[in-house]
Amino acid sequence: CLPVYLPTCLPMIELAPHRKQGLTIASPILAASGAVGFGYEANGLIALERFGALVTSPISLRPRRGARQPRLIELRGGVLLRHGDQNVGWQRALERFGGAWARSKAPVIVHIAGHVSEMVELAKRIEGTAGVSGIEMDLESEEELGLLDAVRADTELPLIARLPHGGAGLARFAVEAGADVLVCIAPP
Repeated sequence: CLPVYLPTCLPMIELAPHRKQGLTIASPILAASGAVGFGYEANGLIALERFGALVTSPISLRPRRGARQPRLIELRGGVLLRHGDQNVGWQRALERFGGAWARSKAPVIVHIAGHVSEMVELAKRIEGTAGVSGIEMDLESEEELGLLDAVRADTELPLIARLPHGGAGLARFAVEAGADVLVCIAPP
């Protein structure tokens, strides 16, 4: 297991103090959506328990094939990957990773993806899942504030809105629509 430098003597941080469940983290460093897959693909490679929380790769209600090929393009200084939210769907993800989420020493936040009705239904299904401490969703524009509001109406879990690159103007509206936490910014 590779050592990851993360502070160990910080006070606990409450990200959603107005929610019944709350979202308390022990470190201000979170493994961003996709950084550790669905929570445990990187287990044994890095010390996952040292993160404040683990955010899963996007999960949709039903399986998604993802973007067409080519998905990976070489650029000067690195690569650009567009996976198109490929995932196995909520039921299969729960079967495959639910036990690990329940045993996790770090809070697990599920990043949801899909169409409006799917995301609302998915939020309902996630509610009460052992080991899931919150929900993260992308907020691309002002038009999607209704989606955030609809998801908020169907879950008491802490809700994290990930704002787009250059979308700082959405911050206040996202909080008014029910976001407990903001991620600034999603990858461009």
